[in-house]
Amino acid sequence: GVEYEDCYFTTRDLPANLFAWFDETLRGGALSPTLSVMHVDATGNPVAALDIQDGFLRELSISDFDGADGGIGSVSFVVVPGDIRSGSTGSTSSGPQAKSFLRSNFRVDITGVDGSRIAAIEGPRVSWPKVAVAVGSDPRRAFLQGPPVFDDIKLSAGEGGSTIADLEAWVADVARGTAVPRSGTIEILSSNLATVIGQVSLFDLVPSAFLAFPTAAGRRTITLQVGRFALQ
Repeated sequence: GVEYEDCYFTTRDLPANLFAWFDETLRGGALSPTLSVMHVDATGNPVAALDIQDGFLRELSISDFDGADGGIGSVSFVVVPGDIRSGSTGSTSSGPQAKSFLRSNFRVDITGVDGSRIAAIEGPRVSWPKVAVAVGSDPRRAFLQGPPVFDDIKLSAGEGGSTIADLEAWVADVARGTAVPRSGTIEILSSNLATVIGQVSLFDLVPSAFLAFPTAAGRRTITLQVGRFALQ
């Protein structure tokens, strides 16, 4: 049968309305906003539009952070559409003020770990499986959203401070069977590093791997399982 293709988006901002949709999705809410996609001409005037209706999130991720990378960060997400219709080009709606961010401007705080030498983060990312369902006699292929799956994150830390020693002690606790899951935050900072403009709250963190030797950049990398995360 006919199947609407998944819709892929990337934005160089921290969109509050997307994060609210993500939060409502994790709580099991039925929020299904309409996404209006517009094609604009060279002067920015809309010439064609599509409305993506009754969709659900299939994936959401934030670009990696790295203190040595001053590029602009991004947020990517994938939507499984329930319906796609022609939209109106007569007007556009505006949400809350969006905030751009740099990959290098971040700060990490994890319970029991000196975060001052954490130099890079890979992740976070969450995905939801597509579960095929039958809709009466409609030949179109339809889907429901499955339970969320949170990917591991990787933290890379340099020498100095007690960061490496704290991570080693945490891994040792895991080996002894005495470790308990920890919480943490990734704070996304403004261009002058003075203001927190976004935050990723991490829950139920557990080490699953820790490289024994530094990389060529002089960093040690630890992999952490993530129970869940929240965005704001």
